[in-house]
Amino acid sequence: MTDFKPGIAEVPLRDTFETLPAQMEDRQTRVRLVGDGAHRSVLGNTSQLQQLFLNLCLNAIHAMEPGGELTVRVADLSKGGGRTLIVEVADTGPGIPDALLATVFDPFASAQPRGTGLGLAPCRGIADAHHARLGARNHVGRPACTVPVEFPVSSGRRIRVAP
Repeated sequence: MTDFKPGIAEVPLRDTFETLPAQMEDRQTRVRLVGDGAHRSVLGNTSQLQQLFLNLCLNAIHAMEPGGELTVRVADLSKGGGRTLIVEVADTGPGIPDALLATVFDPFASAQPRGTGLGLAPCRGIADAHHARLGARNHVGRPACTVPVEFPVSSGRRIRVAP
């Protein structure tokens, strides 16, 4: 299990971590949460955001060998006039083959030998519905992958999100 600190992320991320203990224990995965304390809220559908974070975390856990480390970082770039909150999910797995990086969120694209390619596909739709930018990048000089999700933060105007 992890030491979840309420200031690090909002409800969907917290709820995601409450559903992962069995998978983390089974794969002997360590979790590290990194955050910069209180941040502005993301407007959106809580269950969709929880599904987004769950899919990203499960994909990362399954990409790693037992004993890997899942790192979730939340950074509020809205301080100082910015309008972005970033949630990054990083693993210590082998990374995504370069040929798949551009299509990893497409249906049936999978870097995992027994993967269906359906775990990350819904993430693109959820991110799009929340006006968020979703990407994937391999680490330089070592295996591992980071998936950043960049959310617009409330600027006083409401953003409509599909139910």
